[in-house]
Amino acid sequence: MATEELVSVGKAVATHGVKGRVKVVPYGTTLAALSPGGRILVKDKDGVRAMTLEHVSAEGQRLIIGLKGVNTPEEAKRTIIGREVALKKEDLPPANTLEGEFYVYQLLGLEVQTTRGRRVGKVVGVLETGAHDIYVTKDEENEYLIPAHEEVIVKVDLLGGRIVVEDIEGLFET
Repeated sequence: MATEELVSVGKAVATHGVKGRVKVVPYGTTLAALSPGGRILVKDKDGVRAMTLEHVSAEGQRLIIGLKGVNTPEEAKRTIIGREVALKKEDLPPANTLEGEFYVYQLLGLEVQTTRGRRVGKVVGVLETGAHDIYVTKDEENEYLIPAHEEVIVKVDLLGGRIVVEDIEGLFET
């Protein structure tokens, strides 16, 4: 399975309890939408392994997951702790793009320009904050941090490969 077909949706960071359950830091809300019986992919240096969910619950900003065949903390440490959790692109729940929801992989590489036509680079990353995401863009010389907020983002055009943003004074100064 080619890794470019996979989208990382979280990282297993610690064991939880004595039944082999695992604490996962989710990247967005995709993992929380999964339910027992669903399948996740665990990525490590040796490749990708499919695993079946037996339990999914929230604990603050983290998720607690239980996996079929992982019944002790020791098994969890051996099989998943410290590893990325992924889904195939085609298994992702559809993003509600009409409501401004996008997966990070959809945004990476998009050209960013202002409403006045100024090119401010391509999206190279997305930072998740408490209030809203921040799009990290880079051009040949500069890096810009653009709030993913309705007052700043005018349009995300996935088909056209671009994001249009308001030309707010001070936002693009270096």
